[in-house]
Amino acid sequence: MGLTERCHQPSAVSFQLPLLPLLISRLQTEVFLMWHPRALPVAGLVLVLLASVMGCGTEPLYRSFDASVISPNGLEGAVVLELEGTFLGVTAPSGSQVFTHASEGVTRVVIVLTNPGNIQFTLTLDDLGEAPDVRIIEVADGANELRVPLRGYRVEFTGVAP
Repeated sequence: MGLTERCHQPSAVSFQLPLLPLLISRLQTEVFLMWHPRALPVAGLVLVLLASVMGCGTEPLYRSFDASVISPNGLEGAVVLELEGTFLGVTAPSGSQVFTHASEGVTRVVIVLTNPGNIQFTLTLDDLGEAPDVRIIEVADGANELRVPLRGYRVEFTGVAP
């Protein structure tokens, strides 16, 4: 098995929706039951903060992503990846061969370059979405020797505007 790499960093702000009814209940209690002169401005501030927190961390949705395997070792010959989800297609530039297999919500992707180079591909989703989670399973250098360890490898996704 290989080293697990995430395609994107989790949001710095994590908001859990089960807390929303509790916050609304608390806000209603402050505003409607206490009738304190300061309750309304405080309630307004809480609503503004709540709206800003809910808006934080949302990533744009795309139909396709350009992806690059970032290598700490320079030019590579092949990579084996596991992507969460199923996709309409995975394509790579000329000079590359792509093989895919989807099973139980995971798509295994193998990209082999004719000549050592930077490994790049385009991923097309079924619908609008975020970049998938990705796991790098194996990487081979230009002489088809496996790279060990896989520390420092990652996949960067860039959303392609429609």
